[in-house]
Amino acid sequence: MSNEVQHRDDDYLPCQHYQGDKRDENGFYRFEENGKFYFSFIDHGIVALRSEGYSNESGRENGIASVMKNMSNEDMYSTKLLPDGRWILSLKAGNHQEIARSCPEDSEEEAKSYLPSQRALFAAEFLRLASIEAGTVPQDGIAFADDNKDNEADDYMICREYEEHYNAAKVEEGGFIRFQHENTGKYYFAWVDETGDIILRSEGYPTTAARDNGMESVRKNRTLEERYRIEESHGVYFLLLKAGNHQEIGRSCPFRSEAEAKAFLPSERAARAAEMLKLASVEAGTVPQAGIAFANEEDDYMICREYQEKFDANLLDQNGFIRFQHENTGKYYFAWYNKDGEVILRSEGYPTTAARDNGMESVLKNRDIPERMKVEEKRGLHYLVLKAGNHQEIGRSCPKESESALWALVAPAALAAIPEVEPIVADAIEVKEPVEELSIAAPLAAAAAGVGISTFDKPDTQYKEKEKEDDYLACNEYKGYGVSDKTNNIAFFKHKNGQFYFVVYHKDGSVRLRSEGFKTAQDRDQELKGVIKHLNDDSMYENIEKSGYIMRVLRDKTGREVGRSCPEKAGAVLTPIAPVVAAAATAAAIVATPKAEQPLAPVATKPVVVEKSGFNWWWLLLPLLLLSLFLFWKSCGDKKAEVTSQVLTEPVPAVVEAVKEEPKQVEAPVAPSCDLNWILFDFDKYDIKSAANDELQLMAKILKDNPSYKGVLKAFTDARGDDEYNQKLSANRANEAKNVLVAAGIESNRIDASAFSESAPIAKNTDDDSGRRFNRRVELYVQDANGNDICKSIPPAVPVELKGN
Repeated sequence: MSNEVQHRDDDYLPCQHYQGDKRDENGFYRFEENGKFYFSFIDHGIVALRSEGYSNESGRENGIASVMKNMSNEDMYSTKLLPDGRWILSLKAGNHQEIARSCPEDSEEEAKSYLPSQRALFAAEFLRLASIEAGTVPQDGIAFADDNKDNEADDYMICREYEEHYNAAKVEEGGFIRFQHENTGKYYFAWVDETGDIILRSEGYPTTAARDNGMESVRKNRTLEERYRIEESHGVYFLLLKAGNHQEIGRSCPFRSEAEAKAFLPSERAARAAEMLKLASVEAGTVPQAGIAFANEEDDYMICREYQEKFDANLLDQNGFIRFQHENTGKYYFAWYNKDGEVILRSEGYPTTAARDNGMESVLKNRDIPERMKVEEKRGLHYLVLKAGNHQEIGRSCPKESESALWALVAPAALAAIPEVEPIVADAIEVKEPVEELSIAAPLAAAAAGVGISTFDKPDTQYKEKEKEDDYLACNEYKGYGVSDKTNNIAFFKHKNGQFYFVVYHKDGSVRLRSEGFKTAQDRDQELKGVIKHLNDDSMYENIEKSGYIMRVLRDKTGREVGRSCPEKAGAVLTPIAPVVAAAATAAAIVATPKAEQPLAPVATKPVVVEKSGFNWWWLLLPLLLLSLFLFWKSCGDKKAEVTSQVLTEPVPAVVEAVKEEPKQVEAPVAPSCDLNWILFDFDKYDIKSAANDELQLMAKILKDNPSYKGVLKAFTDARGDDEYNQKLSANRANEAKNVLVAAGIESNRIDASAFSESAPIAKNTDDDSGRRFNRRVELYVQDANGNDICKSIPPAVPVELKGN
């Protein structure tokens, strides 16, 4: 077959959009998206052919008729190579126009598997395997029951049919799914667990009403252990549930042993859930356990040889670190080495690279603070332990025979790894963090006291970048679930988005702490162990504020966020003082609430010099303040000498009084308190995820509160796919983000949405998704009427090794 006929890709959607349950008797699935009408042909649960978008339903029906007419004629098919290197199978009508195509595959041979003859072979093999699984075809090693035995499985389908109808978004309360099968025409249900596995499946019912009655009967009886029994058939075992009249109302999928079937009894499942919680609590250190010592910070360290073997001078970064994933544990580690390649500090194992990198940043931040280092002795050996500000251990050395050997190890290496910095000297003011409200007072007080200051540069506001792209749901999504861990008041659930969550409730049932989403229940349960350990430790929490709302964030000992509360309105929102405002009003606001324990700063022995880029506006405060003093001096006539003396000795009250006499001071505009994180997307998608929606809602609130501001959205893709396709994909992402803002009440003309395709990657477009995922983004900006950025626009934290093009 040839690939000569080219066809545009403009109006085909990604393949996942064409999968659906509601198919007609011929296997066609119809749906509408963005005002256009599409269809697909689904064979044995696989999308074999998909359509472009039609402007109306009648056009789509004509397209379906044309596909039905031509789809069995293999001469009407041809393969085609796409610009991204993948292949599709194209179906054409008699006029040689493409009327449908397959999903893309990595090779031409895989694309040909969608041909009718190949699909027929697949169907035959599918039915053969299904018959073997159901026990209707003899197979070596499988014993059959007597043909005369009553077969209660006559109207059950094989388990795969139920599994293929599972959709996390359609799981009802209680864990049920219901569907009509496209081949039998009958109505079925299944009871599934939180991972999607079938617990019980139903027979086929002739009507929905009959099916729903059967489902209610299962719901009523499934907690009664006496209603279950285990049966053996064809060498496999089934768990059966019966109603009060002894009629079977559901059965499990087949098990290889009676013990496996028994594990699905209510008591066994409850015991398994309780044991899981117990183990999580034991590991977290909240439940005593014989033979287990608590507060053992060596639990997840490997022996030193494992770290030493990873040393390679070519892999050292500029701070003396090497990061690696261990081939046996599968976890992620780092180590800090000295110039001779000896391990100074080693890390515990982390479940993800992001968690590992956060731990490494914590070591880098704390290693040059002497009081954070201490020596511990265990079993006659000495270890150097580094702790973060919250007293959690973040790294430890290999064992040495003496303390002096430890300090000899760290001292020269620390000097080599950390460049020497000229200290900033200030005799009376100790500034631990550059905080705008405090840093304004010192220059004003010094000016009023007649002190010469070499610069009024404003320190940079320190914005903390988001550690990772979070995946929290809106708070109302966490409410109302049954509590599984009554000790800690924790509930588990699987969301319709397919991810697994936990939530900690207050005694009144309100949300205390919520989790992000996890791909598997095992990942969620692993995270929960650390949450239980620190749940009631106030030192592990911090408050974060966004757009006037405050949330409590729980972090583990590496500093990584593991849960957060729901947002609450802040009692008083502190916002940065806007530049170029009336200095006297500013001084009055500061001086009006002086702290008795903070005297005016004396002259520093060295001038404080803070470097920053941009416009330095604080120098404007001095002439404005001097002007206020001049007016005060003039109003006092012959007392000007007295006033001058008073200004030098009692500067604060004098300035306040002078300010009050100034007529009609211009009120300073209040800048919003806001950080906006860039939002990320899944591959080849433009759906707005829950975390992205939260960020857009914050943006909408800022725009609502400030009618003169406008929103700017800049959308990008990764490098996979051709330029034309990526341009459209990035436009879709920008428009979806804009639609959320418009739906939140923002006028469309206040939002500038632009698409930039793959033009500006912030990370390497790696073969896997580790780097590419950061490039699939929409950047969020809020600007004033002059086009100046108002809010901090925060990119995702890209690991160092993934930065660049």
